[in-house]
Amino acid sequence: MADSRMSLQPASPSVTLLEKRHYNKALRDLLRRIRDANSQLEITDEHIDDEVCPVQDSYTYLYTETDVSLPSHLISNSCSEPSFVMSGSAAIKQTKRKPQNTSLRSPNVFPSEVHDIYEELSEIYQKLQQERMSQQEYSLQLKRREQSLLEKEEMLLKHQATLSKIKDVEGIVHEKLRIMKAQYDVEVKQLSDALKEKIKENKRLKSSFDTLKEMNDTLKKQLNEVSEQNKKLESQARKVQSRLENLQRKQSFLTVQKSKEIAQIVQLPKPQNVEKKPVSIKPKVFNNIQVYKLVTILMDWLSESESNRGRDNSLPMDKLPTNYLQEKSAKVCILQHFVCYALRTSSN
Repeated sequence: MADSRMSLQPASPSVTLLEKRHYNKALRDLLRRIRDANSQLEITDEHIDDEVCPVQDSYTYLYTETDVSLPSHLISNSCSEPSFVMSGSAAIKQTKRKPQNTSLRSPNVFPSEVHDIYEELSEIYQKLQQERMSQQEYSLQLKRREQSLLEKEEMLLKHQATLSKIKDVEGIVHEKLRIMKAQYDVEVKQLSDALKEKIKENKRLKSSFDTLKEMNDTLKKQLNEVSEQNKKLESQARKVQSRLENLQRKQSFLTVQKSKEIAQIVQLPKPQNVEKKPVSIKPKVFNNIQVYKLVTILMDWLSESESNRGRDNSLPMDKLPTNYLQEKSAKVCILQHFVCYALRTSSN
């Protein structure tokens, strides 16, 4: 960027136009005087002629150079630059060779004014060469700048074309976005309506679920109550069943006992057995009756204890009522005493 921003203005001319005109006039006077001096001295030496002619050519070249190497805003002559460069180099070589001969012969041939003018003209020539180089450099910079500007212009045209394409694409994209936005709004509206319906349905389902939950809770309570009643009824049924079995056993026992008593009563009228059997049969019958009573009491006790255990398995034996155990044990002891007494009498 610093190179592109460098100053491209031409170097300020060190020699003004008036000075150039003055030096051109002095150059003409110099040439005229040289011609007059040559005609007066009548130089016949060819070597001198060979040396003087390049000097005259160089001076004439210097004269033309002053016209050619003017600034570009006055006169531009780009077509003769290659030959100008070659002739300039030849003139420089001639000026390098010339001072040796002129230094030897100028006191004899040229006056002092001509020598001073020659030095001034050589300085002017060097300045003009420098200005010409600066002008060439300036022209190269201008060409480079022109090339860069052309490249930038081409790039700007490309960018403009791309921007136009981007604008077209942007318009298409905006149109598509508008269509997509409209579709999106329609879909959002549909989804919001569906969501509202789902929310209503969920509320209905929740209310129905709550009612079902309440019904389920009531049914669970009823089921628990029914199960408790069922357990109670089962325990009562077991009690009734055990009691019925006991009554059946008792009934069967009583029927057997009655049948035996009836059989004994029927057998009493016989004369042969009146003396022998009454003593032996009565203790046996008494013994059997007492034994059966003892067995029935024990059976009732066991059945009641089993029914109580089935009703409440967690109830320990220590928590049973004390009167219950005392009554049962008293009955068992009395019956056992009678049974033992009957066995003793029967054995005697």
